[in-house]
Amino acid sequence: MSDIFRWQLIKWKIPYYFNLTNTGVEMNNMGFLDRIIRSVVAILLIILYVNGIIYGNFGIALIIISSVLLLTSAINFCPFYQLMHIASTKNHIHKI
Repeated sequence: MSDIFRWQLIKWKIPYYFNLTNTGVEMNNMGFLDRIIRSVVAILLIILYVNGIIYGNFGIALIIISSVLLLTSAINFCPFYQLMHIASTKNHIHKI
């Protein structure tokens, strides 16, 4: 860990255990097309729920799934991909 980065952690009072730079965790494992497909599917599910086409408990479950899809596409990281050691990026090198 560089001294400048350590100084920034101390300056902002962020504990060192939030530092993921040297842990080998790949924080970018979703490609552009994967992010677009997830976003389109999530927005489509939300539109179907708002219009009343999907309703009830099934609709609520799909809203939860679509929010997870939107969140993972927004932060460009999928925990399931990390768990399965896969990625949809072009230049992915997985570190175990």
